[in-house]
Amino acid sequence: MPTPMQIPETKPPTELINGRLVQKNGGEHRHQALEQRWTSALDQWCAGCGVACHEWQHEFTAPGYRFAVLVPDVAYQSAETLKELGPAASEAPTRAPVVAG
Repeated sequence: MPTPMQIPETKPPTELINGRLVQKNGGEHRHQALEQRWTSALDQWCAGCGVACHEWQHEFTAPGYRFAVLVPDVAYQSAETLKELGPAASEAPTRAPVVAG
């Protein structure tokens, strides 16, 4: 597994995508309102079978790609996946989100 690289703390967050640091867009009121609505919709949809959060950092590798750090506007992980990863990993899951946007 490649060695994770230090990601700078920026606002909006910086992501590491296939070896490149990319600062996200966002932060405007309309953008935040849409994130909140989508997070609420996912929470209602999953009804306790998982977790939906906005700006949730994920650190993982995927077949054919190098180490990545993604901070989707909204992300969903199943309760089963979070249990499997353990409490510490739920802060920055080591798998790509099931749903992200």
